[in-house]
Amino acid sequence: MNQHQHHDVVQAGPSFFELWSPEYMLFSVALVAIYLAVTGPYRHRFGVTEEVPMGKKITFVMAMVIFYLAMGSPLAYYGHHYLFSAHMLQQSLVYLIVPPLVLVGTPAWFYRGLLNNEKALRFFKRVTNPIFSLVTFNFLFSLYHYPIIFDTMYSIHGLHNVYHGILLLAAFQMWWNVACPVPEMERLTHVRKMGYIFANGVLLTPACGLIIFASDVMYQVYQGVPQVFAALPILDDQQLGGVIMKLVQELAYGFTLWYVFLGWYRNENPTTAADEIDAIEPFETLDSSSDRMIPAK
Repeated sequence: MNQHQHHDVVQAGPSFFELWSPEYMLFSVALVAIYLAVTGPYRHRFGVTEEVPMGKKITFVMAMVIFYLAMGSPLAYYGHHYLFSAHMLQQSLVYLIVPPLVLVGTPAWFYRGLLNNEKALRFFKRVTNPIFSLVTFNFLFSLYHYPIIFDTMYSIHGLHNVYHGILLLAAFQMWWNVACPVPEMERLTHVRKMGYIFANGVLLTPACGLIIFASDVMYQVYQGVPQVFAALPILDDQQLGGVIMKLVQELAYGFTLWYVFLGWYRNENPTTAADEIDAIEPFETLDSSSDRMIPAK
């Protein structure tokens, strides 16, 4: 489908299926059902008897709701056809919000069960190496938003989906080193995590800056499309997309930095931290051998 045909389809008006993508809804519901089954009646197959905390279940379900809103709601349709800003909001939710929520919401014993093979564990440790993970995600994300790559991806639907799948895996790979749900697999101290998060923010900034300060429309797929909002010309929409990505990144990384700093403070001040701070621990993981919660090291 060429660019003119693409716009003709859009102008004809979206169908219910185009706006709400039932396939993504079914996928999200199926993942929630599998999760509730594995963490509920089938958890004994992992050698686990204790209940998974409700907070973890809510966190996982929240991740799936956000995933569907990003990939299956009208946000995805308008982001694909009309608004670059909507596309960037979609990207922000999928790569910066969903992965840490999924990792936090899944109990440690699930990952232990998946990685109980020595070869699988060795391979997993290699691909989640902090430096490799840091470079892989930020390189793939920045490469995707290079105009020629971006326009090519949009013109080849299958390639576009494959690239997004790889980018999502890279996002999980990157977030694993921050929100690692398995205590014994932690690689970074709290201080190094803070440096890791800061480095992620620095590496993502050039791509956002290029989009925010561009003086021309960078992406052909958005040139000539009807304006959804009269007050938002195409160039302004493009710049807004860069701002949205940077803001969501700052919020996600800022919250994570706060949490990691909180963990470091508690480790350094074990006698006073409990009295001074009474906060929910979103990154705590459940040890399969006991009922106590083990904070990330």
